[in-house]
Amino acid sequence: MSSGKENPVYTFSHISSTNDAARRMIRGGEIDGDAVIVADVQTAGKGRKRRDWVSPRGGLWLTRVLLPRLRRDRWPLYSFLAGVAAVRAIKGDTGVDVRLKWPNDLIFRGKKMGGILLETVGEEFVLIGVGINLAVSWPSQLAGSTRFPPVNLCCVSGYPHDEWCDLRAALLSSFNRETDLLHRQTDVNGELVVDCWRRYCETLSCEVLVKTDRGCLRGTALDVDDDGSLVVKRRDGEVISLRAGEVSVAQKGGGIYGQQRQ
Repeated sequence: MSSGKENPVYTFSHISSTNDAARRMIRGGEIDGDAVIVADVQTAGKGRKRRDWVSPRGGLWLTRVLLPRLRRDRWPLYSFLAGVAAVRAIKGDTGVDVRLKWPNDLIFRGKKMGGILLETVGEEFVLIGVGINLAVSWPSQLAGSTRFPPVNLCCVSGYPHDEWCDLRAALLSSFNRETDLLHRQTDVNGELVVDCWRRYCETLSCEVLVKTDRGCLRGTALDVDDDGSLVVKRRDGEVISLRAGEVSVAQKGGGIYGQQRQ
């Protein structure tokens, strides 16, 4: 394990999950400010609703620990910040045009490459977990599973996996830039971050099927509110805002693809 004086980076070979490690270290007093947790392998990685996130060697698995400077009801904006930061880092470092799918997926040509998990520790810390498939090629019998990202960055970009630390550095630098912007008074409500997120989002203007705790609905994704809610126009004309759900995006031919359960 190693760390530096500012925004220390703690690196592990094998760990249950970077978010869990961050939580333990905060509660144990080892972390008292901004920090980064990185793992080569997560043995118990998780996604949304604590679903399995398979994360063997060959991926970028990390957690950015933040002392938030937004009021509590605006903390979900950090997830959108992370999406923008990841897209810009990947594009800048590899040239790959990764897109975003509401609420927390990194997508390349309709297939999931990574995801973001936002958690909190009490009233003091935000944990931004990021998982990106760099070089994992899944066996054909597992390729349709929703437990992990099926497309890897090295395959689509020719990006050498032995240089993944360069991408990690680019991602953390991008995080810092976007966080500084969000924390400025000019963007205290997150309008600039959400506007950037919209530009990279492939969900908007598409027909979507959304599964929520109250059931399923189908309609057109119109926009994302400044609080991160997805605005959907139902087939009956009603317009509603959704704070959470599992989204499938309609293909041009009329079918549905891209449901993610991470």
